[in-house]
Amino acid sequence: METLVYGIDINHFEDLGIALNDFTDEMWIEESERQGLVWSLDGFQRDFNAELVDSGSLYIRFISK
Repeated sequence: METLVYGIDINHFEDLGIALNDFTDEMWIEESERQGLVWSLDGFQRDFNAELVDSGSLYIRFISK
């Protein structure tokens, strides 16, 4: 099982009438993939520390699949 980091940028979020906190993991994964914001744990660490991640508008969820 691998844990990935799935991000949703609220500036590019298509409002579905559902709060992000109410998203199922499947919904979260779908929106993250649509936005192209999926990282491995190492990849997220690297990008975050290199200041390549806009943490001011990003919500993340760690999901193991």
